[in-house]
Parts: sequence; structure tokens; C-alpha cells
Amino acid sequence: ETTTLDLSSINHNDIEIVLAQMTNMRYRTLIQYRYLEEKSNEETAQLLGMSMDNYYNKHKLAKEHFVTMLKKEGIC
Repeated sequence: ETTTLDLSSINHNDIEIVLAQMTNMRYRTLIQYRYLEEKSNEETAQLLGMSMDNYYNKHKLAKEHFVTMLKKEGIC
């Protein structure tokens, strides 16, 4: 996984609002750990009890969903 989200230019409250709207708890938690708490991919996978292969698949889907929601809210 080479692509990361750069959330540094987005208001933290906006991020929290979008995360709260995410209905998939696993995606929400993955984004929280990886991008807000800045845990590594390996740490995040371990915390979520996932294999690395499964993590990379879910990571991609979670990022796509999160970015779609940010755009829908007019945040990015």
C-alpha cells in the first residue's frame, strides 16, 4: 500500500463528523487507527485481528469510502 491519506489540511472536527457517519465500524476503526492515530499498517492489522492480505483489501475499500464521504460533505 503506497497511497496514504493526507488529513493534515482538513479540520479535525470535520474528520470526526465524517467518521461518525461511516456505517461500517471496521472501516471507521481502520481509518481512525491508521490516519488519526498514525499507526503503521502492521499495527492496524494486528489491532483489527486481520491478516495483512485482508488488511490491504479492507484498507483500500475503507479509504475509498472515506474519501467519497469527504467529497460528499464538500470537505475535499
